[in-house]
Amino acid sequence: MRKAENMADRWDDEEGVGSSSSHRLHGVRQAVKELMKEALHSKENSELLAELTESGPSDILTLTREKQRLLQEKTSCEVELELRMRLCKEPLADTTVDLEDLEERVAELEREVSAARSRLSLDQQLIQRLQTSEILTKHLFQRPDPTAEDKALREAVGKQCAESGRDRVMRIKRENDTGARDTAESSLLKLRLRRVLEAKTAECRLLRGCLQGLIVGSGVDWSEDEQLRDLTISLGHTSWEISRDIIHHYIITYLLKHDIIISFA
Repeated sequence: MRKAENMADRWDDEEGVGSSSSHRLHGVRQAVKELMKEALHSKENSELLAELTESGPSDILTLTREKQRLLQEKTSCEVELELRMRLCKEPLADTTVDLEDLEERVAELEREVSAARSRLSLDQQLIQRLQTSEILTKHLFQRPDPTAEDKALREAVGKQCAESGRDRVMRIKRENDTGARDTAESSLLKLRLRRVLEAKTAECRLLRGCLQGLIVGSGVDWSEDEQLRDLTISLGHTSWEISRDIIHHYIITYLLKHDIIISFA
């Protein structure tokens, strides 16, 4: 870098003497000066970033990316500067240069720059991945001497896991209590319905016996009437269950049909 600066100063001293070749190199000299400034600026930023990386490890990933970007920029500037210096060192014996030769030379230099940038990009990606894997390894795997930050992180993670487990246990307990309460209510409802059913069944049996007694005690030939015969036969079934409304309907229909008056005196 110091050599390039001395060369640029020497070009400034020789610029007034010139010939046609010095005028042609004026643009190249200006470009070289700009590249040197950018390279110096990138070097200063890289050194400053290295100091920040050593002092503040909290944002190490961000700082590492920035450092790699600055180093890549610095390397690109140095490569381009080297190519321009090589171009300037070539002898210019003839002032009339073929345009096709210049274009071919420029294309070749561009290919070299592109290849150098590709190699640099691959190297930077490899370095970044290695640094990232190292950071992840430090934070994920246990080390023999954990730092205070690691201990605090583990304690925070342990507390969070404990709170999450406790919340889950409480939720499961509430669900079990709700299920037990619903089961108890369902059992009580089944018991109450069973009692109501038994009472209704007993009432139906009583009404069935009363109806049988009325039919037999009336002295009517129930076998002649189809409806009364079916009712009487159904009353003898052990699995027969009949509601109070149906029984009343049969009794009233039959009594009205035959004009029978029953006295309960």
